Amino acid sequence: MKKFYFTKFGALLASLILLTVVPATITVTSDPFDDTEVSVSPASQLVGASEDFSISIYCEPGQPIKAFEFKLSFDETLVTAIDVSEGNIFNGYTTFFNSGTIDNSSGIIVNVFGLILGAGNTSGTGSLAIINFTSKSTTGLSSLSLYDVGVTNETEYVSIGLTNGSVQIDVTSPVISGLTASPSTQEISGFVNVSATVTDNIALDSVFVKITYPDASSENISIISNNIGNTYYYNQSYAQSGIHSFKFWAADTAGNTFESSSSSFLIGDLTSPQILNVLLVSSSPLDTDSSFGWVNVSCDVTDNIGVDEVYLNITNPDGSKNNISMIQGAGSSYFLNSSTAFTDVGNFSYYIWATDDEKNTDTTSASDFSMPPNWDIDSNGVINVVDLVQVSNHYDESGSAGFIREDVDNNGVVEVLDLVQISNHYSEIWWE
Repeated sequence: MKKFYFTKFGALLASLILLTVVPATITVTSDPFDDTEVSVSPASQLVGASEDFSISIYCEPGQPIKAFEFKLSFDETLVTAIDVSEGNIFNGYTTFFNSGTIDNSSGIIVNVFGLILGAGNTSGTGSLAIINFTSKSTTGLSSLSLYDVGVTNETEYVSIGLTNGSVQIDVTSPVISGLTASPSTQEISGFVNVSATVTDNIALDSVFVKITYPDASSENISIISNNIGNTYYYNQSYAQSGIHSFKFWAADTAGNTFESSSSSFLIGDLTSPQILNVLLVSSSPLDTDSSFGWVNVSCDVTDNIGVDEVYLNITNPDGSKNNISMIQGAGSSYFLNSSTAFTDVGNFSYYIWATDDEKNTDTTSASDFSMPPNWDIDSNGVINVVDLVQVSNHYDESGSAGFIREDVDNNGVVEVLDLVQISNHYSEIWWE
């Protein structure tokens, strides 16, 4: 295939050739042929700032054609035309093609034409010309409008239909605002929903959220499908304790991008331990002598992560306090079994305090416990004749040391010495 390209020297030749192809008086063929369709392809496209793009002037002949001519206008404030090259519609023939004149100050390309030299025509579809442009750095919509378009057969112009095109230049980046973490503080393995408002003047192509974990590792997650209107979100649970930071990144369909500033949320153990099933049991009979009497306080303590410490806090009859670490038993059970913690005569109060690994605490309400002296047989707070009667009812009985309260001195025999102990404290009131 032999091609000839327009030069200053060839201007006159081109004019002569066109005179042989196109009569001075323009006539247009009519039926039985359909219109020959000439269009800008693609009809529309989206490009970013300073981006190269191209269009073709596409032709679908309604009858065999031999030559064409056209002009094109565009918005010179938005795009710059670079060059015009011959299309492929006349492939296989010797052709003459003129790339026309580009005037970027006026936004026009004029006098583009081409034809088959010698005999021949084509009914096949294809491009008349390819035009390359570069976008400028201004957002806007430029029409790409054909005018003074002519297509000929062997002897005359044919009827045509025109479809113009456009190009959208988008140099505006997406906008990201309103970063939110809900809740901003959450339990380990609890869910946090991070969200932001993401908008674009044309259309979004991708939205990502970047999560940076307390150990400095990070993860980028596409959330383009996670949206309600303009709100994009990521709802996830987290196993690491500590501060998690997050930011959003978005790109639009023209390739403009934007990255938000960072925000954060806290993952940690926020749940206090639970203290359940508090129980106090004691020796029977009660006895202030540590060799015979004892008190056991027990409970169950649970936590969502881990229990750290459990203490029994005792307020003594004289107002002093003791904090005693409780011993862990099987599973979640804790206890304190002591023969000395409650040996003073009088009224005690106690509560249990527990903490977990994150120092969350739980405290029970206070409970009361009374330790009567051995000589108050009926434990009613007053030493009187009733206590003596109780001993007399068991007089001369024997058993193991301290086997009943009436064995006041814990020697294994209820005898006169026990009566003496009671008489030594007769009329005393210890309950206060």
